[in-house]
Amino acid sequence: VDRSALEAIAGAVVAGSGDTIVEIGPGRGALTDILAARGNPLIAIEIDRALSEKLRERYGSNPRVTIVERDVLETDVAALAAGPFVVVGNVPYYITTPILFHVLRPPFPRSAVFLV
Repeated sequence: VDRSALEAIAGAVVAGSGDTIVEIGPGRGALTDILAARGNPLIAIEIDRALSEKLRERYGSNPRVTIVERDVLETDVAALAAGPFVVVGNVPYYITTPILFHVLRPPFPRSAVFLV
């Protein structure tokens, strides 16, 4: 994955000091690495069990990073964040519309960045 593209995506995420970053579909964690370095609490929602396990191994010692193995479409993202939050995701084209409709509803994220 192109590091400059990941930096550009992460740079588009506008998160205040009190915001939780919710990453949808972290995959192998390339973008997660950059987001985790920002210092905000980070919740990464990954549906794939094998990828979730690898992410837990990778970030298990970081108290600001939480890996959630779950389908985002069956997740109350706002309740999971438990406060102000922003959303970022690199999501597959075929499921983009359902994810956008699911995430962009009250209570709304303060901002959202999606790469399709």
